Amino acid sequence: MKIEKLKNFYRNHRSNIQFVCGCIIGLLLFLEIVYHYNHFDSLMVTNDLNMAVVEAEFQRRNNIIRHLSGLVNKYIAFEEKMFKSTSEARALIKKTRLSGKVPEGDLLKALPGMVALAEQYPELKGSQVVESLMTELVESEKRIAAAKETFNTIVEHYNIHRKTFPGKLFGAAMGFPCLYYLGGQQETLKVAQIN
Repeated sequence: MKIEKLKNFYRNHRSNIQFVCGCIIGLLLFLEIVYHYNHFDSLMVTNDLNMAVVEAEFQRRNNIIRHLSGLVNKYIAFEEKMFKSTSEARALIKKTRLSGKVPEGDLLKALPGMVALAEQYPELKGSQVVESLMTELVESEKRIAAAKETFNTIVEHYNIHRKTFPGKLFGAAMGFPCLYYLGGQQETLKVAQIN
C-alpha cells in the first residue's frame, strides 16, 4: 500500500521532482566549477608570487656579481699601483746601496705614494672582501635554487590538477594553460656579466 502511495505521489509530482533533482545537479555542477576555478586561480596567484621571488633572487645575484666585479677591478688596480710603488722604492733602495749615496728626496717621494694608495682604498682589505662576496654569491645561488624548487613544486601541483580528471575538463573549458617548469635555460638569460 505504501508503494502505491509513492507511485501516485511520483506521478502527481513528477515535474516538481525532476525540477528539484535538476536544480540539485545544477547546483552541484556550479559548485564544482567554482571550486576548480578558484583552485586554478589560487595556484596561478601562488605561481606568480613564486616567480616574483625567483626574479628577486636573480636580481640579488646580479647585483652581487656587479658589486663583486667592481671591487675586484678596484682591488686589481690598487695592487698594480702598490706593486709599482713598491718596485720603485726597492729600485731606489738598491740604487742607494750600490752607489753609497742616499737620495732621500726620491725615497721620501716613493713611500708617501704607497701610503696614499693604501688610504685611498680603505674598503679593500686584501682578499677578505672578495671572499665575503663570494660567500654571499654562493648563498645567493642557494636561495635561487630554493626559490626555483618552490616554484616548480607549485607548477607540479597545478599541472597535476590541470591534466587529471575532472580538472582537465574544467581547466580547458576555463582557459587555464599548462605551466612550464623553471629550469636552467631561463636562468642563463638572467646572469650578469662580470667585467
